[in-house]
Amino acid sequence: MFLKRVRLAMVAATISLFAAAAIADEFADGIAAFDRGDFSAAHQLLMPLAEQGDPRAAIVVAGDFYVGWGVPANDAKADEWRRRAKSNASPADFGLVISRWRRMAEAGDGAAQAMLGAAYYAGFGVPMDPKEAVKWIRAAADRGHVRGQYALGELYFAGDGVPRDVPEAIKWFRLAAAQGDVSAQLKLGMLTEKGAVPGHAPPDDSQALERYRLAAAGGNPLAQKRLGEIYLRGEVVPQDPVEAYQWLVLASATQTRLPAELQQELQALLGWAEAVLTDSQERAALYSLGEKCRDGTGVPQDDVLAYRFMDMAAQGETDTLLADQVRGARDQLAERMRPESVAKAQSMSRGRGRPSKAQAGSTRPATAPAALTSGEDCLFVTVRPSLRNAVRAAADKGQPPLVIRFEGDPGAELCERSVELTFSLTVDRSSQSEHWEDTEGADTDAVVLGALLPWPCPTTHTLLAVVRNRAGDELDSFEVSRLEERMGTMLTCTNESGPSDSIATKLVRDVLRRLTASTTSPAGVGGL
Repeated sequence: MFLKRVRLAMVAATISLFAAAAIADEFADGIAAFDRGDFSAAHQLLMPLAEQGDPRAAIVVAGDFYVGWGVPANDAKADEWRRRAKSNASPADFGLVISRWRRMAEAGDGAAQAMLGAAYYAGFGVPMDPKEAVKWIRAAADRGHVRGQYALGELYFAGDGVPRDVPEAIKWFRLAAAQGDVSAQLKLGMLTEKGAVPGHAPPDDSQALERYRLAAAGGNPLAQKRLGEIYLRGEVVPQDPVEAYQWLVLASATQTRLPAELQQELQALLGWAEAVLTDSQERAALYSLGEKCRDGTGVPQDDVLAYRFMDMAAQGETDTLLADQVRGARDQLAERMRPESVAKAQSMSRGRGRPSKAQAGSTRPATAPAALTSGEDCLFVTVRPSLRNAVRAAADKGQPPLVIRFEGDPGAELCERSVELTFSLTVDRSSQSEHWEDTEGADTDAVVLGALLPWPCPTTHTLLAVVRNRAGDELDSFEVSRLEERMGTMLTCTNESGPSDSIATKLVRDVLRRLTASTTSPAGVGGL
């Protein structure tokens, strides 16, 4: 009895301390703003906390960027914050936020429905559940929420949780694009360029160009890269190296890391554009791009990037009048920025550097880098979006790095081999004491303690790989597995979300090694 009282007193004291801390915590102000529907204020309060490492704030910020709560939706930023939150947040942190999303979703909020569906799809704080994912995503799409429409289109396009149906996918992409969804614009641009969109004679380059332009203006780095390439090559429009250079610089400035092969393509295109332009044209283009970022004219409004590009334009400028003009605009912009933002912009611009034409010499190509024209140097990978980063990371570690393509990527249809990766997991609960398997009639205090005390949950993650040739004939199949220990409670070990990023990458590297050793190994896989 004495121990029971002590335990209860400790639990009560802990709860009291937590409540007191929550009141004083800056997070409380942000979550209160979220609860009353003031999403803009909530984001402004929680974003600094997320950047300082608060995992609860990171979860909220990931949701903000995914569905557009208080900030424009941005898939790249949502994915970045999802990874950061997943690596640091505890089940209690997730429960605090997801309970709010669930309450809002059940009340009919389309944004919350889309967010909850995405969480079930990716295993973001809840067990992966394709049926629940489709249920909530469809509810959001039917309600007309733009992110729900785009996500449902992705499910139909991939045949993930629903039968694969490209026309149905395109229908939902169009609905999302009509509401300004950047990712939907990019998807439709790629599909239109390939001639896969009904109503457009294949290929409909002018329509694809407009889709890319809308997606690029919305901040998508892949669209910015492709638009820069179009202007540089003069594929659909007259060749315009200045316009091309601005889009390529903007794509290279993003904090979202592109896959290795696309990063290499981007740098080659950027080098070509720099070789075509004179030094003064380069500076003028950077200054003009800075003005566009400052004012949000045709590009996302971003003071940090605006300062960065203006600062780069001013570096080494020999024309005193022009230098004074550029520095004056830069310094005027700095007056409305926070000091830490100015310092960040300065660090970025000085780190980028601008070698003169004489310094650059022959390192800048004078002709266009070759476009992908055959499938001998790429591997087409089919895997759910939540594991694509692991595939990229594993491919990047190859010597040389493996060139991969996903569904919808330019050149994907040219790959000579493909591999389909299917993920599954099993949780070993055998180490749990039988004492905890049946809590009916058990001592209440014991049950409480059992629910609180951590307990190892050995979890086996498995990837099934099916290798096919370009014609679709199956060449090989095999499984690779990795063990990862999760912490549950003495009462239960739940089917946690997906593997951690490191385990997922190891799984994919195992797959690529098996491909290398296989007699049906696709060209370009060697070295992993």
